[in-house]
Amino acid sequence: MRDRFETGVLERVPNTFVNGDPAARLPNTSNLSFTGIEADAALVMFDRHQLCCSAGSACRTGSLESSHVLRAMNVPADRARASMRFSFGRFNSDADVDKALEIVPAVISKLRALSPDNSVREPAPV
Repeated sequence: MRDRFETGVLERVPNTFVNGDPAARLPNTSNLSFTGIEADAALVMFDRHQLCCSAGSACRTGSLESSHVLRAMNVPADRARASMRFSFGRFNSDADVDKALEIVPAVISKLRALSPDNSVREPAPV
């Protein structure tokens, strides 16, 4: 599920990065950076769509600082602030991944459209 989710997001959302080693990481957890957004704003919008995720590690809960894990991995500060952690478990289904693959691109696109940084705006549909 994690790999299908990541592949789908990377195909649909330009300027997105996977944080972490491609192989040596948890099989159920995806940490992605979405250039041009603030993770906290994305959290609010994902919550409205009933998509649960986190803006960092579980240890970060309640903190305004970026994840100490991402800092230790030398992830640039702007990418760390734009990072979201998605986890999949035994109670998730392929339908949940499909739903996330609809919601995530729409939310990121909307946030980027609102961003004052024009360099990460996505091209308008033709």
